[in-house]
Amino acid sequence: MIENLNFAVKGNNYSIKFPNIGEFKTIEVMKQALSNGVYDGLIKTNTSSAQYASEMIEMEAFLSVLCPKLIEELYGNISFRNLGIKDYLELAKAYKSQVSPWWDEILKMVSGQED
Repeated sequence: MIENLNFAVKGNNYSIKFPNIGEFKTIEVMKQALSNGVYDGLIKTNTSSAQYASEMIEMEAFLSVLCPKLIEELYGNISFRNLGIKDYLELAKAYKSQVSPWWDEILKMVSGQED
């Protein structure tokens, strides 16, 4: 398991450290807060738009906790929710290819399913 992930997006490199318990819990709590308490419902809804929204919420929660300066450094003084779709898609592509596999390994470890 990689302790620190080096994450590259738009020519910038970021180091994301292995989360501690507080950060892990904060990510999950933020998902509920960012979705106005309906995150579980979004995941269970069988529509493309609900899936996209849940992915956006997950990414915002994760980056806000473990890489908080990324959005400001890449896109200026705006919040994640104000990103344009093209900027979001560029960030999402990097997140899905670089961060998601690492996070999935952490989730396996926490659940006891680590290889």
